[in-house]
Amino acid sequence: MNEKGSITLWLLGAMMTILVVGLFATEVSVASATRRTVAAVADSAATQAASHVVIDSAGTGEPRIDVERATDAAVDAAHAHPLWSSAMTVEVSATPTEVAVRVATPRQGGPLMNLVGAADQSAIATGRAQPQTSR
Repeated sequence: MNEKGSITLWLLGAMMTILVVGLFATEVSVASATRRTVAAVADSAATQAASHVVIDSAGTGEPRIDVERATDAAVDAAHAHPLWSSAMTVEVSATPTEVAVRVATPRQGGPLMNLVGAADQSAIATGRAQPQTSR
């Protein structure tokens, strides 16, 4: 039995395995970083929006969010965030007691993401904030 060249095949297989594992790790890292970026923008915008508080003078004196100003502030804060990109979208849902900011971005999948059908996945995060007063 002649086994000449078998080590070459084993090394080729090992190198391909290392390449695929490295590519997968890179794609997972990029997806994770994209998710963290979107979450940071959403949280920052929600916190900024919740700071637009008026005191309910007609009732209990509880803090209430000025919905119109909070909505505008959330969009402005998201667009002004250093991590904002033009591919992102922002949606704001504000009530007198809470602001929710949903930020989404399309994630461009790499070769492995295309193989498993995850290339079209979006990174979506929702930041929520409520008014706080110190007494």
